[in-house]
Parts: sequence; C-alpha cells; structure tokens
Amino acid sequence: GIRLVSAHPVPCNYFQRIENDLDELHVHFVHNVSTDQYGLDEFPEIRVTETQYGIFREGIRKGGGANATRTAHWMMPNIHFVDLPPSPDNQDWTIHLAWRVPVNDVSMTTFSISLRRGDPNDPNLRETKRAPLVPDPTFLSEEILAGRMRIQDVDPNYRGLFVVQDNVALAGQGRIVDRSLDRLGQSDKGITLLRKLWDRELKALKAGKPLKDWHRPKERLSLLVNAPTNMADMTS
Repeated sequence: GIRLVSAHPVPCNYFQRIENDLDELHVHFVHNVSTDQYGLDEFPEIRVTETQYGIFREGIRKGGGANATRTAHWMMPNIHFVDLPPSPDNQDWTIHLAWRVPVNDVSMTTFSISLRRGDPNDPNLRETKRAPLVPDPTFLSEEILAGRMRIQDVDPNYRGLFVVQDNVALAGQGRIVDRSLDRLGQSDKGITLLRKLWDRELKALKAGKPLKDWHRPKERLSLLVNAPTNMADMTS
C-alpha cells in the first residue's frame, strides 16, 4: 500500500489529545463535514475493554457501507492505533498509528504513520512524501480560535481539514481543560476508563507499589481493515 509519515503540533495539553483518542463519537460532530459526505452517519454503541497494552475500543454500528463497526487500540502511555474513515483526501479506510508526545503543558506533537490501500508491487506506491500543507493547519487553527475566521471557511477538500477540526475542538476547551465542568455520559466510556487507569497507576506509583506490566501481545491487533483477532488473548 501507500505509506504516509507525518508530524504536526497540537495546541493543547497532551492529556486532552489522549482523551480525544478514546472518544469514538466525536468523529460525527468534529468531522461531520467529511463523515456525512461518505455515509458514516450511524451513531455507534461504545464498548471499551482494558487490555494487556491499554484499552480496546469499539464503535459498534449495524448499518452498511461506511457504517461499519470501528475498532481502535490505545497503548499505554501514548500510542493510538485505529482505522480512519474516508475523508476528502482519501475515499478509503486507512490504518493509522500515532504517537502523542508532550512538548510543554499547553502543547504537544503528533507523529504518525498511515497505510492506505494500493498495489504493493507498484514501486511508486511504497512510500509517499507529500509537500507541506498550504496554508499550514496550525495557522488556520489559531485564526479560527482567535475568531478571525470560521472552520466552515476552510475548503472541505483541504488535506489538513481533520487536523484543523481536531485542533479547534481540543484547544477551544482551553489549552488545559477544566475537567470540573465535565458531564460525561455513555459515549464517554473510553475517557472514563482511561482516567481510571491513570488514577490507579499513579496512586500505585506514589505508594511505591508495582505498576501494571503493559505490553503488546504477539497476536495481530484487530482492525476493521484486517483479519479479526481473538480478543480473549488480548484482554487482561
């Protein structure tokens, strides 16, 4: 297939970006300009499970087409492995692996590798190095956050649209969000579990007790676009 490697800054606290990785439903609101276009319009039932490596997330949908059950794996402490739905830049599902790296209290950087469908025998598709985005998604994000433009003003076919949408949704809550204002619900099961895991592990660390031995299993992690794996082998 086609392998894409990228890095981009995110204007908010690292943990906000991590929590967004566990929010399956946000794709219908933050990215609805794109998801509506490609038929991902069924709200999912959210299921999350603690695993040997972190959290297995499912967005269970019953419809056809793009309304497939979407899976993701969040690996302690900062890795996100997921199927990305079709977008203006690519009308197929994409395997996406991302590392969320803190820079300071109010910013972090995402490093990612994505794999798209393609003929593996075509030497021209082994790896694609794309030109920098113009305009830069960080510039657009800051312009929107400052009220000088609207996110609706961004070209819906702009390749960095998902980045801008995420940046605005994340930083728009505040660069360090006030979680005392949270009203978590059924769609926030992943965020709730994530916070419980960090609370448990940090309390153990403070008390000098052993932490969980987080590790990825030898089996292939299941995604929508590859063969399923027996989840019993991955859960704790």
